[in-house]
Amino acid sequence: MGFFKRVFMGFALIVVGVPALFLLWAFLNEVGANRHSWHQKMTVTVVTPQGSVSGSSVSKASVSFPPPVEWFPGMGNAQSGLKGEAVVVDLAEGKHLFALLRSANSVDYMQHIAKKVFAEVSGLERDVSVLERDEAKFYKAMKAYREAMSVPPDHYPLLVTFNDITDPSSVVEVDPYDLDAAFGLCADGSGLRDGDAPWRAAGMKSLRWQAWQASGLSREEFDKQYSAGVPFGQRVMESITPRDTSNDCHRLQPITIAITSEPRTKGKVEKVFGWIVKAQFIIPPSNQPRYVKDQTTEQKLMPSDFIDWKSLSVSSKRK
Repeated sequence: MGFFKRVFMGFALIVVGVPALFLLWAFLNEVGANRHSWHQKMTVTVVTPQGSVSGSSVSKASVSFPPPVEWFPGMGNAQSGLKGEAVVVDLAEGKHLFALLRSANSVDYMQHIAKKVFAEVSGLERDVSVLERDEAKFYKAMKAYREAMSVPPDHYPLLVTFNDITDPSSVVEVDPYDLDAAFGLCADGSGLRDGDAPWRAAGMKSLRWQAWQASGLSREEFDKQYSAGVPFGQRVMESITPRDTSNDCHRLQPITIAITSEPRTKGKVEKVFGWIVKAQFIIPPSNQPRYVKDQTTEQKLMPSDFIDWKSLSVSSKRK
């Protein structure tokens, strides 16, 4: 067989064989995967001058464990999914707090948070092999657990607000330990003022500023180490006690998540800003730095951080 003929035959096998492998894997996944799904309700409460205000959102999370494919590494990995939308807390006078489907470090945050919190509450996180050994037992126990679970502060979702609800580019990240920076002082002037919040002038969130102060490092060196990787940032954050917010005008109460039989939340985010279902971006790329490493948290946001992309697609076609 000539050289070019051998090359052609090899190319043909790749063209035909690879799609066939994917089809076979899809079939095995459909008939042989272990699937688990549940509804989870996240609740966010804010203490305001008018009293406590709460918002909640029920999302549907799922995970499937396809049968392992030894001849195709990676194809047996667990597949996660989510349908849901952000928590909306209406603070009146056109102000809203949103707890997104993502965290500061993970776009898949809401898919995994209930599992992570339940593992800690139940003590199963101490048995690192529990999911590998008997994932059905884990999910059965989790779905049967109906008490509200407090989300640890280091596992909070990303919180944002909009200075102008009609302008996507006015989005602002909200510091969970300094809501007054985003929502202002009380009518009588009480609350946390700029002079008592040095982290604002430094362009930092309060916990990170506390960690910087405690580190003894220069700001440049601290930022360098903090951004170098998760271990340093996680270690310094775990060593910091959040500031007392009891004298603030707006105060975030512990965020909770619970397994529930309630139906999935639909339409709350869209009701606040209808533009979300047609938006391709929150802040257009033309208004962002070229490189992701230079982008702010707000500039990295996407509509799918507010509503899952499948639901966005359905709503967009309906409009």
